[in-house]
Amino acid sequence: MGYDDYGKPKRGPSANTIIKQQAASMRNIKRTNAELVFDPGLGRPKKITQVLLILNEFTPTRVPLFSETGFSGGEVLTLNIPSMKNLFVKGRVMACKEIPVNQGIVNNKSFQYRVDFEFTFLSDSEREAIQKYYEELTESLLKRSA
Repeated sequence: MGYDDYGKPKRGPSANTIIKQQAASMRNIKRTNAELVFDPGLGRPKKITQVLLILNEFTPTRVPLFSETGFSGGEVLTLNIPSMKNLFVKGRVMACKEIPVNQGIVNNKSFQYRVDFEFTFLSDSEREAIQKYYEELTESLLKRSA
């Protein structure tokens, strides 16, 4: 820690300043709600979990998301992104990590798991739809930061 012009120890930013900085950075994060669908088959009901996608981290092959429910690595699920005209794409859970309660993402719901979801495309049209969405997102995010 250094000293100011008056010989007093310099202080870090105030709590109020930190809160304002965090709020400003949160406004730059683009997110959307989606659903992960687990279909156990054999006529059993599907299990639907609400998730939050952080679109700034979306790629043509994977997307990190936040979930209310934890999943096992390797679990095969379907991601439904309503903002993409209800696009459904299959994928696999690559990793799932519980977030400490005080650090969970809150957006009308508490999302306490961070999930790394990798797409497993069933067709070229699915791959093309995700690639197109990625390009639109990238262009949109670049415009916002300019």
